Amino acid sequence: METKPVDTLTRRVETLERENRRLKRVGAALCAGLAGLLLMGQALPKSRVLVAERFILTQAGEMRAELGVLPDGSAGLALYGRERALRAAVSVGDDETPDLRMYDAQGRRRAAMGVGPDGTSAVTLSDPRGQFRAELSMVAGHVPSLSLYDAGTIPRAALMLAADGRPTLNLYDEQLTGIARLGQGLDGSAALDLTYRDGKSRAALGVMGGLPALALHDRDGQVRAGLAAGTGGLPALGLFDRMGTIRAELAGQHDGSVSLNLHDGDGTARAVLRPMRRNWDSTTRRG
Repeated sequence: METKPVDTLTRRVETLERENRRLKRVGAALCAGLAGLLLMGQALPKSRVLVAERFILTQAGEMRAELGVLPDGSAGLALYGRERALRAAVSVGDDETPDLRMYDAQGRRRAAMGVGPDGTSAVTLSDPRGQFRAELSMVAGHVPSLSLYDAGTIPRAALMLAADGRPTLNLYDEQLTGIARLGQGLDGSAALDLTYRDGKSRAALGVMGGLPALALHDRDGQVRAGLAAGTGGLPALGLFDRMGTIRAELAGQHDGSVSLNLHDGDGTARAVLRPMRRNWDSTTRRG
């Protein structure tokens, strides 16, 4: 039987309609499935944790901040200025010590703050070359100190408070040898000690028992001369030999006169020189 073209066309149209209906059913099922997934996603709790090893914030294509973990295990945050110039950084090292650093426009460190492994906290200031010039620290957790450095980062002056609150100022030479010390004694009095480069005292000025005193030392650190105000404010000058034994003493007296005492090698007074006071008659006095 010969097939007519009209019948062939009709069968093709019916086939296309069946496929179209099947595609619609599949599409409807897919849409329902996607809708279900969306509804399920809305029902699930949203995660607020973002895990990464490095974050970079940019502005106009330039990096302005960076948060990351270095190969040594330390974590840090770096803040940049224009042209990617590092201006500040905060980090926690692999030894778990925190550190904050600030930089100038040339990238040199100018200030830093941190806490050491032993609990010592410090703030450091640097010059335009990036060299340490000043440091404020809390040593052993309770002793504050201020240190000043020269251009070679050698400490030349240090001010600190002892555990009992007594202040001390130390001055050093370029070899880090103490050359001067100003401090407070246990009795509350102040004392100034001047030291030579060999570390031995050369002069000491202080207050003992509420009275001022000056001591001069030789190269061995032995007292060779002493000037003090004694009881009643009377001045006294003592000269000592190499063994520290007094050999001569010049002292003021309550009557206004001055006496000179000479001592032997054992410190025993052997001679006293004192002017005799004369009583002048009022009629013979001259103006």
